[in-house]
Amino acid sequence: MREIPWALKHQSVVYQARDLIRETNPNIDILDRDAWELAKKIGFELWGCLEWPFEGDADDYTGNEASMLHSWLEHGFTLEDDFPDWTAPQLMAAYACYLVSDNKQYLADLPVPGDTRYTTFGWRRDELVEHCAGNIIEALEACRYGRQLIGQTITHDPEWLAQHVKRRISEEKSRGGKAKAANDPRQVEKAFVFECWKEWHGNPARYKSKVEFAQDMLDKCDHLKSEKKITDWCREWEKSEPC
Repeated sequence: MREIPWALKHQSVVYQARDLIRETNPNIDILDRDAWELAKKIGFELWGCLEWPFEGDADDYTGNEASMLHSWLEHGFTLEDDFPDWTAPQLMAAYACYLVSDNKQYLADLPVPGDTRYTTFGWRRDELVEHCAGNIIEALEACRYGRQLIGQTITHDPEWLAQHVKRRISEEKSRGGKAKAANDPRQVEKAFVFECWKEWHGNPARYKSKVEFAQDMLDKCDHLKSEKKITDWCREWEKSEPC
């Protein structure tokens, strides 16, 4: 099977993101290393916000994170505390840059075709390729949505944002909202997955990889649907929890 030209795919995203940023601020060029690192950092912060889906009805959440971010930005979402000068189109471009950076990290450990071993990220080659291909699609979507935001009048709707974004972020940061979380079946199941993860780390032979663990958790949970989401949680827990 023909190998995906990852470098060309990444270059396509980067140049679209670059044009998007320079169209709204010609003084920023992400081909410059410092500007690229800043864009990645901003994109990572946006990704952290997007980890939490909407609090409203299930129909409010499409599963497309670029679409979700676009909707947030239309309603006035910003990173004004840390990056007040970054406009909505620039934030979409920064998110695309983060996805490219994420891909490069994963692809550095890409097994050769036919190699069935698990990577250091706990994925087989086909799973890793699927993840990276999804990132490319998401990054291109982010650039497309970013162009739609150029010159668009932003509707500042603090009530909408309070419901769908800021309350969720602040609750996660403070570890508050326990009563509310108890009524959210996804939060209950995430807590269950976390306990299972801790048991797995006490007995590593139970699962061969994060993917195998995530698949078992999906079988045991009714409201969690994303294998990637669970493997992402595992990586975050590894960073924050002692082994």
